[in-house]
Amino acid sequence: MMKSRNLTIWVMTAVWVVSCVGLPEAEATVIFDDGSFHTIHYTIADHVVVADSYLFEPTKVALVSDGLIDEYLYAYDSSQVTMSGGYIGDQLLAYHTSQITISGGSIHWSLYAYDSSQVTMSGGSMGVLEAWDSSEVSITGGSIDYYLYARDSSQLTLSGGEIKGGGLGLIAEYEGILTIQGSDFAVDGEDFGYGELNSILGGGYYDEPIRHLTGTLESGDFLDNDFRIGYDASIVLVPEPATLLLLGLGAVMLRRKTKSRSE
Repeated sequence: MMKSRNLTIWVMTAVWVVSCVGLPEAEATVIFDDGSFHTIHYTIADHVVVADSYLFEPTKVALVSDGLIDEYLYAYDSSQVTMSGGYIGDQLLAYHTSQITISGGSIHWSLYAYDSSQVTMSGGSMGVLEAWDSSEVSITGGSIDYYLYARDSSQLTLSGGEIKGGGLGLIAEYEGILTIQGSDFAVDGEDFGYGELNSILGGGYYDEPIRHLTGTLESGDFLDNDFRIGYDASIVLVPEPATLLLLGLGAVMLRRKTKSRSE
């Protein structure tokens, strides 16, 4: 039995977690909910829950090298989870206004952001990343094995990293906005420049024709993925700050030149 590492497992909290997230009662859950900071550099063979204290203080958990969570990690309330190394054997699910920061390590399957949660990813890897319920996700590095998915008025910004999976890699629907910062964008082999991509048929993304997007992200990483957009969602292609500055300077010079000719 693992000794206590400054964590408190409350019976009533455990019952609440089981009822809210549907964990089988037979499966053990380790709960961090004391408003303190905890570093996981060891193996936890159970589910992990991170939540605010009973005084509404955010609990902070860091998963580092040699840290391993064999099952799910659930983040609730205003809790903060950072991952600079280690491994999550199944999924990371973020709820409420929790904050997730990933700079290393690996999630075997997926990260789901719900309920206005915030995710920042600059490194590490995972299978799938989905943003729901007005959540905000920023990706500047790392790798996604299969796809990114934005829905329910969520905001997902991609400026670096790699989406490895062949086939469908970018999905947006139900007012989700997937913003991609970079340059040299092309859709189905045709230069696109910058602007907004929308649904063609207006229904679910699964009924849409598959289109293909290429370009260079702000980080210098290459984008080369199929995409689908459903309902009133959008994929927005914007220039990275350096290109935006050059475009702005070009517009200023053009105005000055036009003005001098008219004088």
